Order: sequence, then C-alpha cells, then structure tokens
Amino acid sequence: ERTPSVLMYSPDSIGLGHMRRNSAIAEGLVKEMPGISNLLLVGSSAGVYFDLPPGSDCVKLPSILKTGSNQWTPKSLYVPNEVARRIRSRIITETALALEPDVFLVDHVPSGIWDELVPALKALHSMPQRPKIVLGLRDILGAPEEICAQWHAAGLYDLIDEYYDTIMIYGSPDISPAAHHYGLSSKFADRIRYCGFVHFANEGTAPTSVNPATGKPKVVMTAGGGHDSFPMMQFVLNTLVDQHKVPDFDLLVVTGPLMPLECRNEVAALAEKLNARCINSTPLLQTYLSSAEAIITMGG
Repeated sequence: ERTPSVLMYSPDSIGLGHMRRNSAIAEGLVKEMPGISNLLLVGSSAGVYFDLPPGSDCVKLPSILKTGSNQWTPKSLYVPNEVARRIRSRIITETALALEPDVFLVDHVPSGIWDELVPALKALHSMPQRPKIVLGLRDILGAPEEICAQWHAAGLYDLIDEYYDTIMIYGSPDISPAAHHYGLSSKFADRIRYCGFVHFANEGTAPTSVNPATGKPKVVMTAGGGHDSFPMMQFVLNTLVDQHKVPDFDLLVVTGPLMPLECRNEVAALAEKLNARCINSTPLLQTYLSSAEAIITMGG
C-alpha cells in the first residue's frame, strides 16, 4: 500500500538555515503522520547536516556558492554554470517524477536557483494525480521594494499563480505581515497560510548559565554554517587577545561545518590563547545557546 510522501527543496548555497527548517518540518510531519516519507533535495556541501527522522532521506545536488544577488557558481565542479544548472534540474525533475509525492514543498525560491525547478513544476502540474505544490517563505525575505522588483522582473508572481496551490509563511502577521510586504496578499489571499515560527525539537535540558566548575558565565560565539563568519570571529577573538588577559567568562566557539579549514585553524589558534573551547559543530547547539549568558553572532 502506498504511503504519503513529501518532496522538499531547499536552495542551500551558503548557510544551513533552509535545510534546518526543512529538517524540522520533516520531523514534525513524522510525529503527526507516522509512516510518511520525506525526501529532501539538498545542495549544501555539508550534505544533510542535521539528523533526519525515520522515513526521511535526501538526494544530494551538486553544491553551488552564492556570489552575489541572484548569482551563483558551482562550488566544487569545474564546469560552466549552465552545466551545473542542467545537472541539478534533471536530478530534481527525475526525482519528483519517480517519487510522485503527495506534496512538493519549495523553500524560499519559487523557481529554484537558476530556474532549475521550472521543469519539475511543469511535470508535476501535468500529472493525472498531481501533488499539492507549496511555497514556504520565511517572514522576512529582504527589503520589500527590492524583493517585489526582483520577483516582477523574473516573472515569479506569474509562476506562483500558475503552479503553487498554497503559500506558507513561517511567522506571524502580527510581527511581520509578509504577505502584504511582498505583494502576495493582493494576488493570492486565498492561498496564504501563516504557520507560526518553525519550532526545532528540544535537544536537551538547558543547564545553568554559569559554569559550576569555574563560576564564570558562559558565552557562545557562533554564526550558523560558518561560511562567511570568519571575519567576525577573527575580529572578536583578536580584540580579546589584545586585552592580554583571560576573559572573565567561559567562551565556546562553534565555527560551523562550512568554514574553510584554514580559517577554522586560525580561529582555533586564537581561541587557544584565551583558554576558550573551539569546536567545528555540535548537535547540541540549541542547548548551548539556551544556557549562555551571552551570545556573539551575526545577522543572517
């Protein structure tokens, strides 16, 4: 007997936020619907960094790197952009046709990077028993006037109108009325659903914010995947080193799995001068953040 399935797409090019959100959604679906299958399309060089619940798996797309606004390039392959786009698009389309999902959940980019989702959207839309096609958006995408102009120029409003059944906004209209800000409420009022903020599973009980062994408050420095966080971490650690004394707090530095190795090594060397602990990554990051007296980070 065929069980329900969901195909998820996330435009991973720098950080881990899109993948983390889809992983959390997959976990929630499994809890609500035991036996459901979740298949994630991911492009991060870290692969599926977060643990997936039972019944969930991934298809790895060739990794890409964001180089500017709506600009990407292959991260590892020495091939032209068009070749990378064609490979990724064909993998996505064939996976969608083979799985025949009940729901196709697209995160953040309606047409996908390089419009790579368009063939899959057309193919799924023409199936006799076509899936629900859902666009998932965080509540803040960027400056509204810039996003609206980009979406108009790229024809994304027309694409949404043609292929998407529902627009899920991860947030609250009382905090950020995203549908209004990004020109969605006037065009797709009956398709919009505010879902609240995505909740990540509790990773453990948060201990006290003071290290009982030293009596010092805990401070955590992290910036997600870590691809672009080296300048911030280098500046903070050099500033502390220049004070020529060990800080009066216990510092944990989490570089992130996407920080280049040479940068990670420099951060670790600076942390060692401060008697700080430096790690690449941890599945307990939320617990560490919950128990910290202060967090040093950067905006996403």
